[in-house]
Amino acid sequence: MSKDYEWELLRRIAAALELSPALFFAERPLADSDGNVVPLEAARREHAPEHKRLLDSLRLHKAFEAIEDEEGRLEALRAVEAISRRQAEGRGGSVPDSRAAAMPERD
Repeated sequence: MSKDYEWELLRRIAAALELSPALFFAERPLADSDGNVVPLEAARREHAPEHKRLLDSLRLHKAFEAIEDEEGRLEALRAVEAISRRQAEGRGGSVPDSRAAAMPERD
């Protein structure tokens, strides 16, 4: 795989996640909204939530790709959609009542 292709692939991943491609690389300086270069540590702190979202998205994608059967992938998508819907409605990631009743209580 050529370096140009790798860069293009990272740019497309960043665009899909609505992130700056510079977030992938610690050695690349980031600029603030005025175009001034931001010190690396300050940039890391500022973009920490974006880094977490990026890593979470990549982990989710990796887990999804590890599911080999179509039915399992569909089930995973349904679960992610349900969690996303609950979070959008402000209920967070709580366990649905039917599952909560079936789960043993912790001491």
